[in-house]
Amino acid sequence: MRAWPAGASLLAAFALAAAPAGAQERTPDTPLDRFGLIEGEQLQFTSGTEEDKLTFGVSLPTGPSQKSIFSLLVSTPFKSDDGVLPSSLDALANGTTATLRWGRFGLGTPDPDERAVEISKQAIAECKARRANPNPGDDPNLTVAGCETEPNNNIVRNYAKARYREFLAHIIHSDATDFGFEASVGFNDFEWIDPATFAPQKERRTGWSVTGHYNQYLRRTKTAIILSAAYQRAYEAAEEKLICPPVTTDPASQCKNARGAAPQRNENLLLTAGIRHQFMRDGTLLNLAVAPAVTYDAIDDVFGVELPVYFVPDKDGRLSGGVRFGYRSDREDKFTVGVFFATTFSILQ
Repeated sequence: MRAWPAGASLLAAFALAAAPAGAQERTPDTPLDRFGLIEGEQLQFTSGTEEDKLTFGVSLPTGPSQKSIFSLLVSTPFKSDDGVLPSSLDALANGTTATLRWGRFGLGTPDPDERAVEISKQAIAECKARRANPNPGDDPNLTVAGCETEPNNNIVRNYAKARYREFLAHIIHSDATDFGFEASVGFNDFEWIDPATFAPQKERRTGWSVTGHYNQYLRRTKTAIILSAAYQRAYEAAEEKLICPPVTTDPASQCKNARGAAPQRNENLLLTAGIRHQFMRDGTLLNLAVAPAVTYDAIDDVFGVELPVYFVPDKDGRLSGGVRFGYRSDREDKFTVGVFFATTFSILQ
């Protein structure tokens, strides 16, 4: 490992960036149906022209290491609609779904180069100058000596903010990765009419899916590349059509639009690629981020596009809500728009 400024603790500094519980690079992701970190308990509300649902996510105990993260998500629609066609192509979205998720976060070995040393020295010098002549409102407990002893990561972030991303890129020489798997099971009640007897029918069907995820977090910008592949076996409602009883004397009053067959099993192979990016200005993260993703169903030859735009921060300053735009090639109304908002809370309080 190359030389590091005296008094600065690289391990203490980088622990702040590497630990999932307080990661600078791996913050809780929204919407909850996207793969990523869940911190504590989160509740997300989603409403749009195609689907309305409530999603609850909770991180499960994993011990002190925290490299591997387990979480549980439960999602349910506000109203029964077995014909939902979300832009994500998720075939389980038409009912209540439970998902068990496992993820592992990995970082390269810290190895600061000359550029990192130069940025660190600049930040320490600025820290000493600021603390020697504090501005009104500055914390009086911050000392000049602390510029040498406090975690170097904090000093650079606070006193050389515009170069903080550059600093991280010259400590770690490979991007961070996040990969994992999830298994989901979904339940939905389907309703239709028996065309022969005109009697109403109702049955509960169970679907399932398995998904593999891979995320890569770029060091020089708040950007992540996301990839996933999922196999789903679910059920698809029959299309609605005009159905009349076997003996019809007044079609206007006796016939009605309904589904005339039981749901059919539907298999999907979903391939997804996208990015997440939070905008910055002068080294400061802005309250604006986008997360476009394109999904292709290789079995049904259907593709969908989602574009969540985040601009609503939570109480801790993390982006947790915004507007979600969508497109799906097999939908009559191909374009959709909705809103989402997530909140973090504790079930122990």
